[in-house]
Amino acid sequence: MDKELERLRSNNKHLQELLGNKLLLEEQVYDLRSRLEREEGARSEVVALQVQLKHAQEEVKEWVKVAQDHCSPNMLVSPLALRARIEELLQHDVLMASEKNTKASESKTMESELLDYKQKCEIYSKNMEELNVALKRHKAFKDRVQKKLLLVSKERDCYKQLLENFEKDLTISNPIAPDLSSTENQLKTRIEMLEKTLVGYKDMCASLEKELNTAKSLPNSDPTGDQSSVNMSVDANATGYEHFKKELDTLRMENERLRRRKEELELELEHRCLKGDFNMEKYKVVHMRLNPANEAYENADNLIEKLQAEIERLKRKNKKLEEDNEVTQARLNETTNMTMNFKEINQLRGELESMNSKMKKMKECYKSASMEFREVVYMLFGYRIDRVGSNTNYKISSMYAEDPDHYLNFRLNESNMLDMLETPYSATLKSLIETQLVGNKSLPAFLSALTLDLFQKATITLS
Repeated sequence: MDKELERLRSNNKHLQELLGNKLLLEEQVYDLRSRLEREEGARSEVVALQVQLKHAQEEVKEWVKVAQDHCSPNMLVSPLALRARIEELLQHDVLMASEKNTKASESKTMESELLDYKQKCEIYSKNMEELNVALKRHKAFKDRVQKKLLLVSKERDCYKQLLENFEKDLTISNPIAPDLSSTENQLKTRIEMLEKTLVGYKDMCASLEKELNTAKSLPNSDPTGDQSSVNMSVDANATGYEHFKKELDTLRMENERLRRRKEELELELEHRCLKGDFNMEKYKVVHMRLNPANEAYENADNLIEKLQAEIERLKRKNKKLEEDNEVTQARLNETTNMTMNFKEINQLRGELESMNSKMKKMKECYKSASMEFREVVYMLFGYRIDRVGSNTNYKISSMYAEDPDHYLNFRLNESNMLDMLETPYSATLKSLIETQLVGNKSLPAFLSALTLDLFQKATITLS
């Protein structure tokens, strides 16, 4: 046993020595490998540096060649010589740029002078056109005066019609006396006549306002070429205006006379109604406590007073519009000798045309985008949405609908919520409405369930 123990101890010691040698060898191998890696990295760096050195030498040769090409033959090629040559070229470029700017300014000056000459030629060539424009303007003024006379003649005819109606009422025979219904009919007729008169005044005021806006929209400066011709046309226009003004005053006097005659006939008619020109033996007057006729009379009187007040207001407005029209016409006559800036007008016209073209393109783009968006929504969600009636009503049709009349209606309320309106088709969807809208309170779920239902029906039909 002792020998065996000694042998084992010697073996163990030998193994420990071998293990130590192994660790030492491993450390040496690791050290050698690290040294080898460093050597390989240094070699790769040396190769890269050699490549860079080669490229740098080639670049230096190229720079030397460039310097030899641009420097003078009797000069020594060096970086300073190349820098001096570059500075010389830059100074030459600066001089050339200054000369170019000078030539460009001279060219612009000549172009501006040429443009001025062209504008003068255009002004000289448009003298006859300007005179024609002035003549057309005076003709338009004559047409406006004729329209005004036509309005006054219409007012006169209206008054004549009123007088004829009153005279017809007065020529009714005394034995056939009017009862309460005939009196009411007379009042209604009077109210209708006054309403027609009011409508005539409103139309006349609207026409005058339109003419005034048209006169204000005219340019304040009108070009004139031949001063004597324009003065002759203005004198002729003034003569025609005086003639129309006299005729207008005559028509106004006639209207005033007809108005006084109308008031006299109204008073006479009321007097006869109050006097009671009827046979007492055939008729019996019954006075009710709550008489609707009295209420009708009071309402008619109130309405007549309101209409008369409206007529007076419209008369004042008409008078004011006539004064404004005269002031505008006087201003236009005073500014007939001023010239118009054609360049600015042409520029504004060009801008207007460009803006109109841009607006048209934007509308076309918006329309195409809207149609594309509608088609995409229809293809993705299976519903086509159309706005019907007012802006808050929408019609929804499914892609899988069996009939074109199968659609749903929705309305956007004031709280920005959608309300479903009843249709013949929605009456057949009570189960879905109760399940999804009433139960779940979800409109997307309702539409999805309806789409699935219609799709299944269409699939079954096809199969």
